[in-house]
Amino acid sequence: MIVLCGIPSESPLAMVAAALDALGADCRMVNQRKVAAFDLALGIDGGAVEGTLRLDAETFRLDEIDAAYIRLMDDRLLPELASETDGSPARRHARAFHDGHGR
Repeated sequence: MIVLCGIPSESPLAMVAAALDALGADCRMVNQRKVAAFDLALGIDGGAVEGTLRLDAETFRLDEIDAAYIRLMDDRLLPELASETDGSPARRHARAFHDGHGR
């Protein structure tokens, strides 16, 4: 599976998504504007990184992901978080997700 990360309407990400769709590739979109609906859980076991990525109602083991195309904007500038105060739960969640800390 290929994971595409960013704003889906952004031209480069939209073109990659369209090309992969035309190829019939197994892809999932991490729409950065929906960061509140996502979760990342990471751990280290025997020197290997393992974990899960939850996108809406789907959860994937990291070892199911073959590739990622990442075009994230600074999460502090996301319009969806504009009304959130610094340190709010939504901003902390977004920052942890973008930093790869997950839970």
